[in-house]
Amino acid sequence: MLRENNIRTAIRVFGMVVQTERDDITWYKCETCGLMFDDQSDARQHEENCDDEDPSYIQ
Repeated sequence: MLRENNIRTAIRVFGMVVQTERDDITWYKCETCGLMFDDQSDARQHEENCDDEDPSYIQ
């Protein structure tokens, strides 16, 4: 799991997906559960189904 204190910049909010930059890589974070994705469409698809519970898969 990526560490919160490593965030350099929050760039934009897309609905409930926040675009951030960590370690010179752009990530898309679900505002509901905090899960991070390297692909914006994956993050948006996740948010459509996010129930704010811990995911059943490794982050």
